[in-house]
Parts: sequence; C-alpha cells; structure tokens
Amino acid sequence: MELIIGLLAAIVLLITIIMTPIPYRYIEGLEEMKQKKKVTQQKMYDEMSAAEQLLHEHAQSSLFLFLPNTLAYLIYKYKHRKNK
Repeated sequence: MELIIGLLAAIVLLITIIMTPIPYRYIEGLEEMKQKKKVTQQKMYDEMSAAEQLLHEHAQSSLFLFLPNTLAYLIYKYKHRKNK
C-alpha cells in the first residue's frame, strides 16, 4: 500500500514539475496583454470572445492542473513582486 501511495505521490510531483511552465507562460501572456491594452483584468476578460473565455475557464479550473497552476501563480508573483 505504501508503494502505491509513494508511486502516486511521485507521479503527481512529476506532473506538477513538467506542467508548471505552461500555466506560468499563460499567466505571463495574460499580464502582458493587460499591460499592452492598458485595461483592467475584468475589462480584458469582458473583451474576450466566448471561445477564449471558455478556454481560459478550462485552463484555470482543471482539477488536474490545480497544483501546477497554483505553483506557477506563486512563482510569477514572487518574480514580479515590486521592491518596496
């Protein structure tokens, strides 16, 4: 039983490590688009087409990608924090 739990934990860790760059680039792209258009985040999402909104919802709400999305968000916020 411990072997199965260890194997599942290793698989989750591997998936998280492999998948984290993808949502990181997605977050980075959204922030760049927001800065180029000089609009608020809400306004940017309102201007998205229905297909883009659906893709965004699925990319951000997937239970399978919860850990990579969270890790990518934390890394992005850490790298782009403002020096005070």
